[in-house]
Amino acid sequence: MSPSSAIETVMLCSSNISFASAFASCEKLDLLTTPSSLTNIADSAFEDCVSLTSVTLANGVKSIGKWAFSGCSGLESFSFGSSVETIGQEAFSDCTGMTKISTSATVPPVCGSQALDDINKWECELYVPKESIDDYSAADQWKEFFFVYEHEADAINDITPATNDGSNAMFNLAGQPVGEDYKGIVIKNGKKIFTY
Repeated sequence: MSPSSAIETVMLCSSNISFASAFASCEKLDLLTTPSSLTNIADSAFEDCVSLTSVTLANGVKSIGKWAFSGCSGLESFSFGSSVETIGQEAFSDCTGMTKISTSATVPPVCGSQALDDINKWECELYVPKESIDDYSAADQWKEFFFVYEHEADAINDITPATNDGSNAMFNLAGQPVGEDYKGIVIKNGKKIFTY
């Protein structure tokens, strides 16, 4: 068994995934959430992560590389923030299980050749900002989606702390306090983070 085949969760702390194929073929990886400092997903970074079912990219991500999620046949839900400008060639090739894409980007990202081709656009729901529905419905590759809806509010991403008292308190997604040793997605200082 290769070391990458045992990886189940990833907490990214870097501003870039600069190594092509950095997490490629991590067969057990099923959930990916990125920090707001991440700006780039490199070419083939998560290629063939067949157990990956859900990806949430923070608002800092500006580009998704070529083949970045190619072969992620189990990927069902993909969410990206307002900063994504480009999606590389065949970034989602063989992502045949995709049922929902959600974005807060008001301008449709420019897609490389066949970036969204293998997504079943007759079944996958696309959620975009209300003021951008017409733009996505006219944009290359995005216009092929049959179901385009107003973006659902994401209470977790829309949390803004009333004050920053320096507290390191963490909460699970049900709002219950958790300790520093908690593993999974937590809310800390009003931000959703992934700990392991």
